[in-house]
Amino acid sequence: LVGRPLKSSQEKSKLDSLGGSQHFRIELQLPVEVKIPGLAGKTIPPMAGHTRDISKGGLALTLTRGFDNGRELEVRVLSWNFPLQIKARVVRCDEEANGRVTVAVAFPDEMSSITRDLVNHFIMENQRGR
Repeated sequence: LVGRPLKSSQEKSKLDSLGGSQHFRIELQLPVEVKIPGLAGKTIPPMAGHTRDISKGGLALTLTRGFDNGRELEVRVLSWNFPLQIKARVVRCDEEANGRVTVAVAFPDEMSSITRDLVNHFIMENQRGR
């Protein structure tokens, strides 16, 4: 399940807006697992999907279903470099023509400095065409 990132021939970085803030964003497909926290007593298996892009402020995920804005999710990005596990907040959902949903999530402001550094390092390494 853990493998090298799949990069499309159209992969590029761009300055783009998500939730009102601007960050460099790289388009990159990595496998993810998404869990819904706080459902005590219910065992819901993680949902599989992949990233569409990543920035230091959040991720865009392609999943089989959407979520309400503001919903907290536990996202685990499975990468060949390091697995990133973080709680994130849904800021937008857009249905795609193929029945999948793009779910934009924002990283929390209180994200640890270690996790923030790992995300920044990952973006920089992939920006350089690693």
